[in-house]
Amino acid sequence: MKKIFLTILIMGILFSSAFSFEIITSVKPLALIAKSVVGTNCTVSFIMNPYSNPHTFQLKPSDIIKMDRANLIILVGNNFESWSNKIKERFGKKVILLQDGIMSSTIKSNPHFWIDPIYASYLSDIIYNKLDNNVREKSKNSYLQFKSNLMKESNKISQLAKNVKNKHFLAAHPAFFYIFKRYGFEVKSVASGGSSSISSREIIDLLKYSKKYKVKKIFAVNGLSVKLAQPLIEAGKLKLIYVDFLSRNQNNYISYLDNIAVSLFGEN
Repeated sequence: MKKIFLTILIMGILFSSAFSFEIITSVKPLALIAKSVVGTNCTVSFIMNPYSNPHTFQLKPSDIIKMDRANLIILVGNNFESWSNKIKERFGKKVILLQDGIMSSTIKSNPHFWIDPIYASYLSDIIYNKLDNNVREKSKNSYLQFKSNLMKESNKISQLAKNVKNKHFLAAHPAFFYIFKRYGFEVKSVASGGSSSISSREIIDLLKYSKKYKVKKIFAVNGLSVKLAQPLIEAGKLKLIYVDFLSRNQNNYISYLDNIAVSLFGEN
């Protein structure tokens, strides 16, 4: 009986040590990137349910407890999470606040960077270099494989985008800016993520844009309101297409990105 107990105890210690490094992110897509970097060498989780609005999400006490336990916390900043600066103040060096690092200019322009595979690659570098030595060494192969997979996916999206004749798009939210820009498209967004109003003049300008470039559809983030875009949708007789931007249905970053690319560029 003692031998059995000792064996269970040792296995528990080994299992615990194998997953002693914990990463937590604000949104699921960031967690998918982190998971791709570390593979099975540490635990990765996220705070915000992908069915919630990131711009209005409020932390619960249980979320603070999770972050207290984590070794690394990854947040976007620039008001994408209304509470990111407070978390940085509380947990200090273990917080990667992307608004303050090498991606600061990108985040300040538009915080929804992870939809671009090149920026996802930048983030993978940041995460990999923040791991402790033991986890970094164990994660080297998965990290390098992810970098390779990102380039392959980017090339795949590029080929898909070449088949799209109309280079002009409309979106209900600014979430899709980077992927459109990366592959040579222009997109006009109805409102920013936290906007609560839009002027008649802005609607008229967007309607003129849709008519000038013969835009027939408008993209929206699955689960977020399109109330501000409704007058434009009705006046322009636009087809509304929802995109799984917060990864409700994907648990792998490459699959997530591939799904978005098909949603945006798959129909001509």
